[in-house]
Amino acid sequence: HKDVNTTRKHYAAQTDSRRRSAANAVSLRSKS
Repeated sequence: HKDVNTTRKHYAAQTDSRRRSAANAVSLRSKS
């Protein structure tokens, strides 16, 4: 199904961006 594939990609992108923002927050904290 195309719908399932799109949803999966969208979910993966969401988790990836969340991980990146979390990593950014951690690096910012350790710098200060």
